[in-house]
Amino acid sequence: MARLSFDLAQAGAAVKAGGVHSAIVRAEKGVFFVALETRESGVVDLVTKSERTPRAFRDPGQALKIVRELGVATGRFALEAWDTHAPKTKAWKRPDTAAQMKTTHQRAQEAEAYDAWFRAEVEQGVREADDPTIEKIPHDRAMAMLTQMRDAARAKSERAAATPAKRSAAAKVATTRQRTAASEIVSRKPVTAAAKVPKRRTAK
Repeated sequence: MARLSFDLAQAGAAVKAGGVHSAIVRAEKGVFFVALETRESGVVDLVTKSERTPRAFRDPGQALKIVRELGVATGRFALEAWDTHAPKTKAWKRPDTAAQMKTTHQRAQEAEAYDAWFRAEVEQGVREADDPTIEKIPHDRAMAMLTQMRDAARAKSERAAATPAKRSAAAKVATTRQRTAASEIVSRKPVTAAAKVPKRRTAK
């Protein structure tokens, strides 16, 4: 029969319910594992939530910290398989978490940069509004300038969109003319060599 297992949430609930009386920190080469001694189910392994595999710790201090945070104050060690000369295993990182942290950091930097730019723009606008040497543009004139800029941009966009269509139409016309000219050349009657030679007059 397979031994029972708890993830951190289940272990915390069992401790709060009074079903755990001690913890076991077990070493295997250079890795440490935690198990809980329960009052009804015997020894229960502490596992990961997603894969339900034994939760491994590179540092025994981290294992003891987890035990303390769960609320277990007593326990024992099983260090028979601990190899004090074993190399430390590399820290495992989730690729999705690393990518998410990088994206979050980039967004925070972009937000800070935008905030700094916006504040600078507002401060500059306030300084210009208070500066009597700077020409103030009336609202109606500013709106007219904005409308003119918008119309110019729209016309430019329409011309850019129409240019490929005009080029395509011109190419079709040129192709049609070439085909027509070729057809006319083919349809003409060939001139024979005999027709080019003038007739000799016979002597009477």
